[in-house]
Amino acid sequence: MSAHGTALERLRILGIGMGPQHVTPEVSDALRECDAVVVFDKSATDGAHAGHDRDEQMAVRCRIAAEHGVPVVLVPDPPRDRRGPSQSTGHEYRRAVVDWHGARTERILAGLRAEAPAARQVAILAWGDSSLFDSLVRLAGRIEQQTGCDWNVLPGVSAPQVLAARHRVVLHRVGEPVHVTTARKLFDDIAAGQRNLVVMLTLPHTLDDLAARPELDDWQLWWSANLGSAGEQSLSGRVREVIGDAKVARETARETDGWVMDMFLLRAPDEHGNVL
Repeated sequence: MSAHGTALERLRILGIGMGPQHVTPEVSDALRECDAVVVFDKSATDGAHAGHDRDEQMAVRCRIAAEHGVPVVLVPDPPRDRRGPSQSTGHEYRRAVVDWHGARTERILAGLRAEAPAARQVAILAWGDSSLFDSLVRLAGRIEQQTGCDWNVLPGVSAPQVLAARHRVVLHRVGEPVHVTTARKLFDDIAAGQRNLVVMLTLPHTLDDLAARPELDDWQLWWSANLGSAGEQSLSGRVREVIGDAKVARETARETDGWVMDMFLLRAPDEHGNVL
């Protein structure tokens, strides 16, 4: 046993898309080689933001591990300080996220010490793909610093991929870029000139914020919630025509699955009024 109290030699960050149907053969093979899977338990989170919004994702991760015959180490997810500015460029926000990553790292190692000290190869399952708005790669780097373990990443199906497939669209117009952003940065990005945006990490009031912007009425919205789940919802159309239906569909997804995670593609019409 090493000085950090575990036998950890290799950490694997494995993308699982929206669930078992998106687990690639490469990820499946890697998972079967692991001695344990670490899964964050958000229902055990202490603090004001404790809740069950992502319990379904925890259950999916546990089911994937069980299907591959790998034991699960459940780790209570530490709370993140959300009292600072909401803008992702704010110093306080960045500090809060860094502190949260540190706390998550400590809980992973504590969980392994307590429940799987002999595990040499350990996996953490990334919802979607770990290259987009996910902290697991940063956590792996921290764990390497503390333990000296090797680590690698295997990609998963990303939410923007599934969004585009559901709506049968290309995420950008011919010869033009697509800007991937978050709901917190959406209107700053539009003000800066972005006209074709994939918006992730939406907030409960994001659709209301869109509805309150009449200058976006003629923009096209391709929206989906809970991609890959039983409560999946999708719709598309001009913002002014579909925003009300999207709000209803969002609540339908929540009622069906017990949680909701939505995202969308938002595009301005060109000089001829076309959105495709």
